[in-house]
Parts: sequence; C-alpha cells; structure tokens
Amino acid sequence: MSRLPNAMLSANRIRRKPRYVLPLLAAVMAPLAIAQTSLKLQCSINEQSTFSTGKTESRSFTAIIEVEEYPNGALFIIPSGDEFHAASTRVTGNVIQARNYSNANKWELDLEIRDREFPSLINKYRTVIDRNQGAIYYSSNFRDSRMTTDGRGSCEKIDQSRRKF
Repeated sequence: MSRLPNAMLSANRIRRKPRYVLPLLAAVMAPLAIAQTSLKLQCSINEQSTFSTGKTESRSFTAIIEVEEYPNGALFIIPSGDEFHAASTRVTGNVIQARNYSNANKWELDLEIRDREFPSLINKYRTVIDRNQGAIYYSSNFRDSRMTTDGRGSCEKIDQSRRKF
C-alpha cells in the first residue's frame, strides 16, 4: 500500500510536466527565430568626411556587411568592422529613434542616437541599400554637424554556401 501513493504522485508529475515544458520550450526557442533574410555583402565604398573646420577627408575601402531581416519587421545592417555605424530597428541604449523605411526594393534605416560624451547632442545616421542595383549609401551627422560623412558604393552578395575553410 505504501507504493500506491508514490505511483500516484509519479503519475501526477507526468501529467503536470507538459504544462511547464511547452512555455519553457517556447521561451528558449523564441530568441532562436530564423531570419527571413540573412545575407552577407561585400561592398566597395568611397567615403568623404567633412569637419566643422572646413577640412575634408576621403577614403576608399571594402566592407563586409551582414543584413538580417526578420518576419516581425526587425532589421539589422551590421558592418564587420568600424567602417561605418551599424543600424537596426531596435531602440536600445542611447538610440532615441529608429525609423525603418524599407520595402521590397531597398533596406533603409534612419537612426537618432544621443551622444555618450555630450548627452545634449544628437547624432544622426542613415543607411540605404538598393536591393535591385546593389548600391549602398550611408550618411552620418556627428555632434551637430561637427563632422558629416557620406559613403557610396556598390555591393555584391557573398555566396555563403561555398566555404573555403
């Protein structure tokens, strides 16, 4: 008779587990949602920076950019280095506003970010990638026009199915 209550307890535990397992599984799987679009681009970019002193600097470089777009509307444009500012639709940290003007033909994000050193100043960033022509454009207005940067170039999709390593 002493075994019967233990057996009944085990049966009740088994019945209760699915109520806890499903929400736990959903909580674990939610951050692992698959991106609707996930690709890498190799972009040749010409950039010009203008300073408040009137001085200008130009440079050309190649950037690897990762673009991830999710079904919920979240968009991330992330350069592999510090060539230009990463952009996303997430409003976190010092990001005041993120505007997504993307459509089927382009990815376009505008950001307003509070300056960390001078919180009264707002830095503005814009990134546009034309999905049909492969053109990229970005601009930044740093510390109320103390430095403005414009970059333009062309991008090619990196074939991620072929690996060298």
